[in-house]
Amino acid sequence: MMQSNRNNFKGVFFLLKLIISVFSIWLIYCRVIEMENSGDWFKSTGHSVLKDDLILLCIVFVLMFLNWLIEAVKWKKAMKSLESVSIAKAYKAVCSGMTVSFFTPNRTGEFAGRVFHLSKADRIEASIATVLESFSQLIITIVIGSLSAAYFLRSFASLPHMLENGVIVLLLLLSLSLLFFYLNVSLLEGLYRKYRFPEKWHHYFRIFSAFSRSDLISLLLLSGLRYLVFVIQFYLLLMIFKINLPFLVSFIFTSVTYLAMATVPTFAFTEIGIRTSVAVYFYSHVTNMSQAVVNASFALWIINLVIPALAGALFIFNFKFVRSKPE
Repeated sequence: MMQSNRNNFKGVFFLLKLIISVFSIWLIYCRVIEMENSGDWFKSTGHSVLKDDLILLCIVFVLMFLNWLIEAVKWKKAMKSLESVSIAKAYKAVCSGMTVSFFTPNRTGEFAGRVFHLSKADRIEASIATVLESFSQLIITIVIGSLSAAYFLRSFASLPHMLENGVIVLLLLLSLSLLFFYLNVSLLEGLYRKYRFPEKWHHYFRIFSAFSRSDLISLLLLSGLRYLVFVIQFYLLLMIFKINLPFLVSFIFTSVTYLAMATVPTFAFTEIGIRTSVAVYFYSHVTNMSQAVVNASFALWIINLVIPALAGALFIFNFKFVRSKPE
């Protein structure tokens, strides 16, 4: 009887995974192909990309795998105090997280798509660790974006001098505050003890102390490396679409674009419209080829978000809805 019930549960879980996977692929298709008219874009863009550009395009795709490999290494590091995770499992979890994040504001549901790959770790603890790991990427985006924004405001903006200085100071203060909070996140457990939160919450707060200062710095460095990867990707795509700018200029304007995107609440399937508009606005200060900027932005969105999300829909079959008992 117990064996029969177990088989029934397995059948139900498999059906649930199948429904989630098929629904995800269908929804991504509808949002990307139908809403964004991607079919026409692929046809027109395919004719405009010359054979000489195929090498650059291949490099962009190789960097896509490197991009998510770095993220997988980051997540593996973040999980080390909760459960031992292989790189292969981490990679699958990251892609599944992309699938789920496709339908949630500012990709906030990404942790849910990851933690269901874990066999033994507490889901809430793993989610908190995942949020902290993702926070390291946000800090890099804000810190580098703030420095780039300071240059942009000085060189291209026409704001009153006092307002310009005020914005720069606020951005730098925000960057320093976030860095301080991140590097001292273990203080949150002290706050738990000081304000006497319910005892059942203790092990959730304890996860913050599981990250040493060297662990946090390591995650920051990996986030910085990953940031550099997708800045290079966008630079190469601009070259493919015939916008030739010095790398440092492209780096600054891409960083300001990412900073602006980090502050705007979006869903992944509506993000591309906002992303292209923001990129066109900033890049309009150095080029009048707005359609090329749109093409590069859209191509990067397809490569870095849509393709991993489609792969993640297949990895949903690796979800573990029932955790194993800790040994």
